[in-house]
Amino acid sequence: MTYNINRVHFQKPESINSNFFLVDEKQTNYHKILIVAFFGEYPDGSSGNEHGEYIATISMLGLQAFNPSCIILDFRELFYHWGDSILDVFGDIHQFKNDKTNPNEPPFPIIVVSSSKSSGLLSLITEYGENRPDWHFFDMVKAIDYAIEKAEEWLDS
Repeated sequence: MTYNINRVHFQKPESINSNFFLVDEKQTNYHKILIVAFFGEYPDGSSGNEHGEYIATISMLGLQAFNPSCIILDFRELFYHWGDSILDVFGDIHQFKNDKTNPNEPPFPIIVVSSSKSSGLLSLITEYGENRPDWHFFDMVKAIDYAIEKAEEWLDS
């Protein structure tokens, strides 16, 4: 039998891009803090499904390539209004990084930084009337401070 084998590649949506950054480990008590920054435009609703898939895939690539103690998802330069598939990244990271055999272990720390450009994100991750979650920030320095604290908790468990 002969098989047809076709070369394939990951299709990145045109209107979004990303970069990886590592915070200097000398400044983080030698914890590896990965920042995955997304920029561009996330289409509304189901039109953004492939963008949500891209965000999840790139974040998982970063986790595998850099093996961090914490991940910061930086959406400050991403225009995002609404669409649920952006949440897929949280489920994928949770499945990959959390120890299912030890339910007492704290979850792998995922920190989010957003801005007015990605204003829809905050309404998606909070219920009406709720306060902003502890893991959401508008300031990168505050997010990194929190990430260091959470990385220590996660590694010490």
